[in-house]
Amino acid sequence: MTLTIGANCLFNTPCNIRFGGLAYSLTAPVTVSLAGGTGNAFVYFASSGTLTIGHSLTLTCSGVCSAQSGITAFPTDAIPLFTWHATSGTWDGQGSDQRAFLSSKDVLPGTGILTTENLGHTTIAADPSVLGMRAAAPSTSSSSCSPGMWASDSNFYYVCVTQNTWLRTALSAW
Repeated sequence: MTLTIGANCLFNTPCNIRFGGLAYSLTAPVTVSLAGGTGNAFVYFASSGTLTIGHSLTLTCSGVCSAQSGITAFPTDAIPLFTWHATSGTWDGQGSDQRAFLSSKDVLPGTGILTTENLGHTTIAADPSVLGMRAAAPSTSSSSCSPGMWASDSNFYYVCVTQNTWLRTALSAW
């Protein structure tokens, strides 16, 4: 028994999905052949852009897709499309549409924040040219540093004022 995914996805009218700044297209229908078993099939786009059928069944994909056994839920780095249940080697009449999550988030960095995209994953970091970064307490006033870096220990608060130049002030109660 077969299941067709993306019956209306064609080269001229692709079905598109977006991960952050990356877009992927399904440009031809895919069929999933079920040979046996009872359980669920999870249809999703992996963050690599691959249409994937995760399952605990006996099945194969034709077309541009990957059948991955041992999957019991949608992976966290995937965009879910459908779940489909099979009983005794037969697909149920209707699956569950999961397409409400058809794209991922937009992350817009503010002052002092950097973002980078890699395969649909967004990494967020502090911009050391804007925000002072904590460092280990320097051993000398000429220890390696960049302006804005700071450090502290039980006796002093240290600030890097120019390249490789630290100033410090003693800590005391008042």
